Amino acid sequence: MKIFYRLLCAGLCLAPALSYSQSREDSLARHFLDLNQGGNFDQAAAMFNSNLRAKVSPDMLKQVWMQLDSQFGPYLGILSNTSKHTDSLIIIMSSCHFENADLTLSFAFNKADQLAGYRVTGVKPLKTGLQEDSSRYRQEPSTLHTVSGNISGTLMLPSGKNRVPVALIIAGSGPTDRDGNNTMGEISDCYKLLAEGLAGNGIASLRYDKRGIGASALAMTDEKKLSLNDYIADAEGWVNQLKQDSRFTGVVIIGHSEGSLIGMMAAHKSPAEAFISLSGPGMDLESILLIQLKGQLNDTLYKKAAHILQSLSKGKTTKQVPASLSSLFNPEVQPYLISEIRLDPAKEIAKLKIPVLIVQGDNDLQITTGDARRLAQADPRATLIIMHHMTHMLKDAASTRQDNLKTYSDPSLPLDPALIPDITEFIRAIH
Repeated sequence: MKIFYRLLCAGLCLAPALSYSQSREDSLARHFLDLNQGGNFDQAAAMFNSNLRAKVSPDMLKQVWMQLDSQFGPYLGILSNTSKHTDSLIIIMSSCHFENADLTLSFAFNKADQLAGYRVTGVKPLKTGLQEDSSRYRQEPSTLHTVSGNISGTLMLPSGKNRVPVALIIAGSGPTDRDGNNTMGEISDCYKLLAEGLAGNGIASLRYDKRGIGASALAMTDEKKLSLNDYIADAEGWVNQLKQDSRFTGVVIIGHSEGSLIGMMAAHKSPAEAFISLSGPGMDLESILLIQLKGQLNDTLYKKAAHILQSLSKGKTTKQVPASLSSLFNPEVQPYLISEIRLDPAKEIAKLKIPVLIVQGDNDLQITTGDARRLAQADPRATLIIMHHMTHMLKDAASTRQDNLKTYSDPSLPLDPALIPDITEFIRAIH
C-alpha cells in the first residue's frame, strides 16, 4: 500500500478565492470516483493536470483502485463533502463509503477543474468486532487549535470518576490515525484498545489524528514543509491543554514507535509527569534504516540507499532516486527525514528528569529488544519491561511471520494481556 499513498500525494499542495458552488465541488469528486468505479481509468486520468499526469498513468490508477477494493471492499458512494478554497486550488474532503470502511479522500482541483492530487487521509473501519462499553468509559471530541489548522482528537474518560490521571497517546509513523489504523494496510485499532484498557482502570486518555491525517487533514498545508518539529509542537500543545483541565491530576505521555521519539522530545519542554515508550526505536533513523535495508536490497541498491542517507544526515536532499527506493526516499518527504535523521533517541531519553517506562515486545518485526535496552542503558532510572510474544502492534502472535502480520490487520485481536496492567501500575505509582 506504500505505492498507493505516495502516488496520491504526488502533486498535492494546499496553498489560498475561488468560487465554486457546493454542487460543483460535489460533482468534481463524485465524477472522478464514478469513473474509477466504472473502470474508466483513461478518462479518470484525463482529469489530471500535467504534473500529476506525468507521474501517474491510467494503469497505475487502476492498480490503486484495485488495492482500495481489495482492502476496503467495493466503493458504494460519497456520504458528504466539505471544502476549503485557496488562491489556486479548491480542496475537497470527501467522506466515501466502502463496504468495510468509510474513507476520507482529499482532492485538490485547480481553476481548470483539473485534479492536481489526491490522497486517503482517514480510515474508519466498519467491522472491528469491538463493542463500546458505556459502563466503563465515555468519549468526547477534543480540538487543539494551531496556527495552520485544527488537530482533532478523542478524549476517553473513565465512567464514575472524579479527578484522574490522563495519558496522551502519540501515534507512530506514516498516515496513522487516532485509533492506530492507516491507509497503508494497517487496521489494528491498537490505540483505541489501549485507551479502552486504560479507561477500565481509571485512567483517561487523549488520542488524536496527526496533522494531515483524518479529521486533522487540513492542518497540513504542504507535505514538503512538514518536519518532526511540527509533530513535537502538536504533542506539546496537547500536554499543555490537558494540564490546564481541572479533571486531571497529571499528564503522562505514551509514544508508540516513532511516536516514542516525538513523545520524549515533547516531554523536554512540556509539563508531563512521566513518559512511556512503546516499541520505540533506540537508534537514530539512519542506523535503523541501514539495518532494515541490508537484508532487503542488492549491493548496488544498498550502496545507493546508504549514499542517500548519508546526504540526508548532512541536511542535503537527493533529487534522483531509483524507482525501487522512491517509496522511502521520495524527494517530497526528504525534508521530513532530514528533520529526524540526526536525532538519537538514546541521547534524548537521557535528558528526561521524569519517571520513564520502556515497553518492548520480543516478537516485533520493526523494533528489537536491543533498541529497548539501549534506551534503558541511557536512562538507568527507567523501568524496562520485555513482553514475550508481543508484536509491533502491541498484540500477541506466534513466531510465524504470517501470524505476526495478522496483528497488523485484525482489529478484533486483543492487546498483550500484560500491557494494560503494567502501564496502569506504572501510572498509579506516580500518583
